[in-house]
Amino acid sequence: ILSRNTPPTNDLAVMLVSGDTNWVTLPPSVMIPAGQTNTTVPVASLNDGINITPSSSHIVILGNLIGTDYSGAVAIGNSNNGFVIQPGSSFDEIGDGTTAGRNIISGNNQSGIFVNGTDSVSINKNYIGLGIDGSTALGNSSYGISLANDHASQVIDNVVSSSGAEGLFVNLGSDRIIDGNRIGTDATGNASIPNGGA
Repeated sequence: ILSRNTPPTNDLAVMLVSGDTNWVTLPPSVMIPAGQTNTTVPVASLNDGINITPSSSHIVILGNLIGTDYSGAVAIGNSNNGFVIQPGSSFDEIGDGTTAGRNIISGNNQSGIFVNGTDSVSINKNYIGLGIDGSTALGNSSYGISLANDHASQVIDNVVSSSGAEGLFVNLGSDRIIDGNRIGTDATGNASIPNGGA
């Protein structure tokens, strides 16, 4: 959030400069319209949007826009994955099955969610490759969700669409529950928004 310290009587154009271009990119400027005291600045990561480090546990990620602008309708993308959970992490939650807790994970240059070597991770009721409206295609360039070498993952009630590769890719691992997902459709399940993989 960028706030003004002057009366909101006129439009205020603000030039932006990033101090560390190895990690984020910013637009060259933003406008705070007359009558408003602040505005949101879209920030794009040059790496993964969120990366949960090895051996972390019980991390809960709710209600985020990962790879889109603040409206959830325009892809700005992270240069790698939207969301990564690294080996040894356990009992992490991406979404909690509620509308308020839904994450929008879209428009990223690799996978939307990449899970490797984890235990008991839950991915529940997110939009992956779609905008916040559940119908705008904002595909991730590789997989929607990629699971590898994981144990007891639960992938439930997500919408996974418009991926460059498969919507859901699984490799090795054990005791997964994958249920109630809509893959290659909009959120209603009535419109086709296919993934690119076989």
